[in-house]
Amino acid sequence: MAQQDKIIEKSKTAYFILLVLSLFMLATSIFVVWYVLASEGVIISYNLAVEQNGRYLIAFIGLIAILWFSLTTFSLAKMTFSNRPLVIIKHDHLINYSVGIIAGKEIPFVNIKKVYTKSYGINLYICIQLKNEEDYLRQLSLIGRWMARMNKKMGFEVCLIHLKNAAEKVDRNEIVNDLKQRIQAY
Repeated sequence: MAQQDKIIEKSKTAYFILLVLSLFMLATSIFVVWYVLASEGVIISYNLAVEQNGRYLIAFIGLIAILWFSLTTFSLAKMTFSNRPLVIIKHDHLINYSVGIIAGKEIPFVNIKKVYTKSYGINLYICIQLKNEEDYLRQLSLIGRWMARMNKKMGFEVCLIHLKNAAEKVDRNEIVNDLKQRIQAY
């Protein structure tokens, strides 16, 4: 008997809230850099006097924050306004858009070795161990490969499913068991 396809939709509200917060942090970073570079002499911050040389350090940190929150805002805007679901589980493969390392790649169940859950802080992930991980890593950009290595160093897999921003409450154990059944069928 063929198993039914599952589509886990994302919560546009959750992504919109994150987008607004990211825009706020971007605006704050821009203001900090502008304020530091536009001020003359000593800046008083948190009751600490920052001398002239310290201004450039604060401006540099602010520029890094601007870069970070610009990329975050762009990424969240893309997620907020796209109509893609978080995860699509078909009869013979899955497509995961929830975490960006292997986002959008079709992963056939024959290429999956193991599925399990793992937590990091308050976040619970569904980890997917791939049989031919190197093939997927070769398809990634330099930044994607770096992010994959960081995931491995933290004890995670290259492919993760994160359902925190799902539109409806999703039982992770049910998804894991469903994936295990589909994998065993291959």
